[in-house]
Amino acid sequence: MPNSVDLQDETSDATRIATLRLGLRGANVRNLRWSRLPVSKRLSAYLAYSVRSVPFYQRHFSDLGRPPALEDFPVISRGLVSGSPNDFVSFRFRHLYKRLYARTNRTVDPIIKVGFDLAELYEVNYGTYERLGSMIADVVCQIKPNASGVCLIADTPGMLRSSVVLIPWNGSLCRLLYLGRSEAEDFEIVRFLQKQKPAVLYGRPSVITKLSEVAAEHHVDIDPDLVFLSGENLFEDQRRRIEASFSRRIFNAYMATEGGMIGITCPYQNGFHVQEDRVHLEVINERGEISDEGTGHILLTNHSNRCCSFIRYLIGDVGTLKTIDCACGFQGKTIIDLPGKEAQSLHFGDRTVATSLIEEVLKRFHIKQFLVTQTALESVTVEWIPTRYDLDLAVESLRIENQINAIVGSQRCEVKVVDNITRPAGKHRRFQGLQIPTRG
Repeated sequence: MPNSVDLQDETSDATRIATLRLGLRGANVRNLRWSRLPVSKRLSAYLAYSVRSVPFYQRHFSDLGRPPALEDFPVISRGLVSGSPNDFVSFRFRHLYKRLYARTNRTVDPIIKVGFDLAELYEVNYGTYERLGSMIADVVCQIKPNASGVCLIADTPGMLRSSVVLIPWNGSLCRLLYLGRSEAEDFEIVRFLQKQKPAVLYGRPSVITKLSEVAAEHHVDIDPDLVFLSGENLFEDQRRRIEASFSRRIFNAYMATEGGMIGITCPYQNGFHVQEDRVHLEVINERGEISDEGTGHILLTNHSNRCCSFIRYLIGDVGTLKTIDCACGFQGKTIIDLPGKEAQSLHFGDRTVATSLIEEVLKRFHIKQFLVTQTALESVTVEWIPTRYDLDLAVESLRIENQINAIVGSQRCEVKVVDNITRPAGKHRRFQGLQIPTRG
């Protein structure tokens, strides 16, 4: 059994108090702003605000001669924003941009710095729980002040363990703990979770799946009321593992640094209900046509953040939008399918191959994790981590290679056994198509 590790916070009480005060200020700013702006007027008010105070839009609409509608705004990409980040920062909040910010996770496009005004900072840090709490009132009402309401599990070992007071959840605590520092600390984390019995486990699907593996290895049972997931695709095999290990009550959210909580699944699993009181979504298809419904690349307009403007922003995900009346009572725009950045097909010179066909092949083998990457027009690489090391891994790799080559074309596939695929804090992916550089 690993040596004991102290899981006390590595940040001070003063830091926790300062964070709480900042959150309370943000809540007041947000509530005051929203009380003055009914949902139906928030988007138009934000567009007018951005034209007045954001350099990129000031220049773009300098000769328009009338208030622009959403249809007048150009599509922007992460590449464009990263090339001139200050152009998308409101001059009213440049002082906050220097200290209240987060950076995006790098998957394909460049990392960008996203600044927040106080209201959006509250939305990012606390609004997520406020929105989740409205769906699980039966759980939240039982959580006591200073108790462990949420345990957020991440895999960024360099970050400091800390606690945040959950303003919307009766002043309970969100504990931030990190897998991957050491075997001893991972063991103490699962023991801590078993003892504290947090109402909610929160993390990316791949991290919560890893937590289930650590718990199983040490024969530790963890029994939260529910599991809250966000940050990357939730694959069906992961859902089954998380349900079996922790809870059949799972909520999955579509979130991004640039947009905060964009959508959340309902108990009926009818897709991600878009939080239209703070964001507006559209899709753009391969012909460049923009619409409110349909399938294409998602365009995000976050009309909640007054510091950094993201209007008709290509967030990098593919999805399908539809307006629905859901059995849960929600009425409005819903993302009914969200492959995100996962390639649905690989395109070679003489054929297009659905990634589902390759996945069916990989399911036949003892594979813990895999990544299929199209590296060139005529080649694809498969990296895999085995669940068993008593096999002849060279033979297994050759078998995988032969079966995939039968689908994608002779001699196109290269298979490698690796120790790691997803880097710490990186997003878990399974299929990556041929990358084309993003133009600003």
